[in-house]
Amino acid sequence: MNFAVIKASGKQYKVTPGLVLEIDKIEGESGKSISFEDVLLAGDEKTTLVGTPNVKGASVTAKIVEQT
Repeated sequence: MNFAVIKASGKQYKVTPGLVLEIDKIEGESGKSISFEDVLLAGDEKTTLVGTPNVKGASVTAKIVEQT
């Protein structure tokens, strides 16, 4: 998928591969991976999957760059 809408810390974020994003209140050490299971929408140029409320089986994995 080329994009997804995830829910994290009570907010919704549109994410794409390579995006650097600032999210409040995420626990973890710099350099560690984190997985977001609350994927509300996922898609690419041909397909869009809409969750009810989440897209079944979908997750987004990210790396914590730094904690501020």
